[in-house]
Amino acid sequence: MTLRELLQQVIVVSTTGEPEGLDVEVRRVHCDSRKVGAGDVFAAIVDVYRDGRQFIETALEAGAVAIVLGETPTEAIITAATAANAPIVVVPHVATALGQMSAALMDHPSGKLELIGITGTNGKTTTAHLLEAILLSAGRSPGLLGTATGARYAGKVIDTGLTTPEAPALQEVLADMVACGVTTAAMEVSSHGIALKRSEGCTFTVGVLTGVGSDHLDFHADHEEYAQTKVNWILGEVQDSKQCRGVVVPADDDYGMEVHREFRKNILTFGFDDDADVYPSALELTPTGSKGRIATPEGTLTFDLKLPGRHNVRNAMAAIGAAQVLGVEPIAIVEGLMRVRGVPGRFEAVPNDKGITVLVDYAHTPDALQAATASLRELTDARLIVVFGCGGDRDKTKRPAMARVVSEGADLMVVTSDNPRSEPPHQIIEEILLGIPVDADPTSILVEPDRAAAIEMAIEAAREGDVVLIAGKGHETGQVIGDEKIDFDDRVVAAEVLGG
Repeated sequence: MTLRELLQQVIVVSTTGEPEGLDVEVRRVHCDSRKVGAGDVFAAIVDVYRDGRQFIETALEAGAVAIVLGETPTEAIITAATAANAPIVVVPHVATALGQMSAALMDHPSGKLELIGITGTNGKTTTAHLLEAILLSAGRSPGLLGTATGARYAGKVIDTGLTTPEAPALQEVLADMVACGVTTAAMEVSSHGIALKRSEGCTFTVGVLTGVGSDHLDFHADHEEYAQTKVNWILGEVQDSKQCRGVVVPADDDYGMEVHREFRKNILTFGFDDDADVYPSALELTPTGSKGRIATPEGTLTFDLKLPGRHNVRNAMAAIGAAQVLGVEPIAIVEGLMRVRGVPGRFEAVPNDKGITVLVDYAHTPDALQAATASLRELTDARLIVVFGCGGDRDKTKRPAMARVVSEGADLMVVTSDNPRSEPPHQIIEEILLGIPVDADPTSILVEPDRAAAIEMAIEAAREGDVVLIAGKGHETGQVIGDEKIDFDDRVVAAEVLGG
């Protein structure tokens, strides 16, 4: 595809260089200068994480045939581009143009799939995995894109590095899914992915909102901006997709109801009350899973879910709603839910012979921790011990809030490090401890900055019948301390302690 043809996909403010320069063949579009090669276009994105203008000369030296810029170029940029005989294309928004151009170069792969976009503070990964299993049971060839597994389809597993990959990588994966015969894909869409336009150029068949809590306030200005990022994505990008068949939203969530009021196409709600379209008419919660009946607009489903916790029933209802929007037969939905024996780092059990339950979970927000501890309280009469910390260089408002949630839900808390990054672990812990009520029993609070030692401390404190929840990192296999990422897996550490 020539640059001239590619630019028909975007709004162009101006171009520099000779007209024939627009007739050059384009191989790929990149926003990372390190990936640029001969025949590529470099999109100089400027956002909170980078200033792509600083790498324009590097991209030109690597063989870039054009530069996409969001502002009038400086003389220095014009000189460098002219010397390389590369036109400069000025657009209103570089990230938007990047997504649109990336999709066009890959021949708009999402339009050849049934693409399910899943957003929300918690539950995206589990909902996506449940949908993958349902689609397999329905005889479809599914694809999965998300946090825990990266991209998984047609026997392939690709580490994408991000919940929602950058547009060039995302479109390449979607194109490969199409080439491999994938028919339907479940894709997690993060608030970062939306705000940074990574999903631009995608066409969605179904949108799912799992719910909106509080997260990423280090990136978004405030909670309302964070929430509206997700709401506006559904009311905009999803609703405007030509192949959109509908969306699924929680009936017990204010932002879900905002979407419900304003969405102009098919919409299903889910929740635990019978005013929702999808709700449990009978429910039995056990330490190994949940059973019962789910009422839906297409009839009542008898389900047997091997994922424990009320919050996982909620995730299952979101998946059921999305599957019904797609027209999946009820029997395939039931069989698909039964197929899932676990999701990496989501209430993942660590086997042992000590008579205690040890679970590793990704819960790293106040809402997720509240849901996890509440679910476990329903499943056990014994003590609940929670190990948790908070990430450094991230939303600091979560720190005391998470302590309050754990102090209310746990019998014993062990406060430790998560990924401290550039912050001193003790400083993070001090800010966490500010959330503990003044009348809390001091013997119920332990502090150990070393995460491995904290996990050992919690397991050693457990008695037969107790539940230990190790929260925050879930499927992650590394811990970021300063500029270094060390090998660290909560599941491996817990298994070593339990086997000792």
